[in-house]
Amino acid sequence: ARDTIENSMDWEKIAQMCLGPKQAKKNAGKNLESFRNLLKDVVIRTAYTRLDKFWDGNTKYQFEPIEFKGNTARVPTKFFVKGEPFMLEYYLAKKGENWLIYDISYEEVRYSTNISQQIESFLREGDFTTLLSKLKKRRDDLIEATSKSKKT
Repeated sequence: ARDTIENSMDWEKIAQMCLGPKQAKKNAGKNLESFRNLLKDVVIRTAYTRLDKFWDGNTKYQFEPIEFKGNTARVPTKFFVKGEPFMLEYYLAKKGENWLIYDISYEEVRYSTNISQQIESFLREGDFTTLLSKLKKRRDDLIEATSKSKKT
C-alpha cells in the first residue's frame, strides 16, 4: 500500500507548490531536488505514523462526483472514522498517461497552502539552507522515533 500511495503522488509539483513560485524558481536545481526529497520523507513518515489509527477496520469512505477541468481533477471523498464524517479532497493532474495527486485538502484546508505559509514565514527570518537543515532534523527525528517504537 505504501508504494502505491508514494507512486500516486507528484512530488515535484507538491514541492513547487509548497515552496511557492518565487522560491521554487530561486532554488531550482539541486536545492529544489533536496527540498523535494526531504519534504517527501517527512510527509510520508508523518502520514504513516497515523495510518493505523485511520484505518482501524471501521473506516468507510464514499467518493463524491469528480470534477474535471482540463488535465486536472478534484476528487471529494467523505470518510467515516468511528462513525464521524469528514471530507478529504484529492487534487490530481494528468502527467503522461497517469493521474497523480498534487494536493490534498482536509475540511477545505489545502495541505500545500498550509505548508507554503509555514515555509514563507520561516524564510522571512531564515535562509533556504537552514530550511533544508530543519527538514533533515525533522526527518531524522521521525526515523529515530520509528526505530524506537519498533524496539518496544
